[in-house]
Amino acid sequence: MSNHDLLCRSQGQPSPRVSWWRDHSLLDDSIDDVGSVGNVEKVVNELRLSQLSREDLHTILTCQATNNNISVPASTSVKLDMQCEFSRTTNALSNVGLPA
Repeated sequence: MSNHDLLCRSQGQPSPRVSWWRDHSLLDDSIDDVGSVGNVEKVVNELRLSQLSREDLHTILTCQATNNNISVPASTSVKLDMQCEFSRTTNALSNVGLPA
């Protein structure tokens, strides 16, 4: 099973806090990479998804960035969509003769 990484990038002054949310629950608020150009701070938060299952189908993940308590945080969301491959099975009863 493979991992899937989602990156959320933000920049601002002061340095923004970037967090990942799932259904109003905090998943990750760590900062993976910080850099700057002039006075503008750049921040990246990487969310690693592993062992996704059927229950994760259509889950909405939201990245939120904020750098103050005055303005509304900037955010963007992604909806998980998956395609599963199912193995073909045979119906054991299809070869059994049933009495008429």
